[in-house]
Amino acid sequence: MNIVLINPKGYDYRCTMPMGLAYIAGALRDHCVKIFDLHYNYDIAALLDYFLQIDVALAGFSVYGDTFLDVLKTIGQIKRISPSTRILLGGHYATESADEILNHYKEIDIIVRGAGEHAMQRIATSNFNDIASIPGICYRDQNEMVIIAKSLCMPIDIYPDRTKFPTPTQYSLKTNAQQVTAAIITGRGCINDCSFCAISQSTERKWKRRSYEDIEQEIQELYEQYDVRHLYFFDADFLLSPQHVKRVCAMLQKYGDLTFTCTGCVNSVLRCKFLLDDLRNAGCMGIEVGIESAAQTQLDRYNKHISVSDIDAVTRLLPEHGIPIEIDLIPFDPYVTIDELQETLCFFYRNTLTTPEYEDRWFITLSLYPGTEYKSMMQKAQQIRDGSHNIYWDFYHKKSADYYRYVYYYENVLWPRVKFIRMRASSIIHKIVNMQDRIHYYRILSVLKSITFDYLRDVLYCFTEDSIQAHAHLKVREYTRLLDNYEDALRSYVDV
Repeated sequence: MNIVLINPKGYDYRCTMPMGLAYIAGALRDHCVKIFDLHYNYDIAALLDYFLQIDVALAGFSVYGDTFLDVLKTIGQIKRISPSTRILLGGHYATESADEILNHYKEIDIIVRGAGEHAMQRIATSNFNDIASIPGICYRDQNEMVIIAKSLCMPIDIYPDRTKFPTPTQYSLKTNAQQVTAAIITGRGCINDCSFCAISQSTERKWKRRSYEDIEQEIQELYEQYDVRHLYFFDADFLLSPQHVKRVCAMLQKYGDLTFTCTGCVNSVLRCKFLLDDLRNAGCMGIEVGIESAAQTQLDRYNKHISVSDIDAVTRLLPEHGIPIEIDLIPFDPYVTIDELQETLCFFYRNTLTTPEYEDRWFITLSLYPGTEYKSMMQKAQQIRDGSHNIYWDFYHKKSADYYRYVYYYENVLWPRVKFIRMRASSIIHKIVNMQDRIHYYRILSVLKSITFDYLRDVLYCFTEDSIQAHAHLKVREYTRLLDNYEDALRSYVDV
């Protein structure tokens, strides 16, 4: 059977091998499988040319909420060239939206719910015969009735096949990485129950690790065959089990020049705090921590089961052990208040995190993923505007909605100017001989270092009870004039 697996173009800044499809490819080693990673190289012409030349029996897509509409467009293009190709979807979004998708989009034939390796093996081996007997398969029967299966458990006994994808070196060049980097998974699932997260919902708050033999073999293979010198552990929560972390660190310490980054929830970092030196010595270059908010009421709404003091402790703890912290944030959800936004912004100031690397966190709005507790809550409250799988929501508090307008304006109008001025001023400084002129541009960079957070703070103050909301527009004009002046200063510099 000729099978095509497609990773759609997404919006993640990371460009790494799609691990889900790598495991599917590993399960289909005995079949003819072609991979198109459109996130790595958006070449629709090459994709359609392949379908024109090859009789493809099955095209499988890994689907996320933010890629679903693009996937539908690609499916339409494929069907025009190869009408007989069956279309299959997998991933968290397809798993939780299977009924709705199959009822509304007749061009989609099959959805695999949950882990898809064994189901894909059965589909390929049976040549679509007796699909009803395959666990985890959703489809339409002969009467066009949609049959929804129970989501599959999390088998992780398949070894991923990297040979059909671009090499780690090619992926790394795409993102200008300083080292050859590769993603790796040591376990699946998550035991936490964050109200907004699709992972814990689709895996029923369970976690299953790979065999340590497979993990060690894959690390060695990446290091020796692909010259990988930096690993990104793609686990939902790499720090979930201290015993697991200790075992993996022991593997990594065998390599003197292999570094890694990983993810961890706040409570997981605290649970593993006695292992932070081991992590650093094993090559840990950073931990991505999902704090989401620094307002207790918002944390409770997100079911984080942590306190603001826990977040402060982790923020101090990691740098004390020589491990940089990367913060994930969801500042805007439908019920966020001005007070909650103030509390979170104060957290950044008191922990001296008002630097450029944390700016983009403040532009994030909550995504309502299918099957999550938060989306169910919004549906019951009838506060979702749903348009063809693009989920929109309204702010419950008008002040929060008005403040977000100014944040959105900054992100799309002022922030690009800030980044350009920073880049240009940095390049000019190295060319200036006169010390006074050089000091002038250092001052510009000094102001621009925290300008995003200063803007967020100053405009937010206009929405508090002690201020006048109309002053927010005056603040925007003030920052606009400041950027105008800096751009004039850049234009006045003549590169001789």
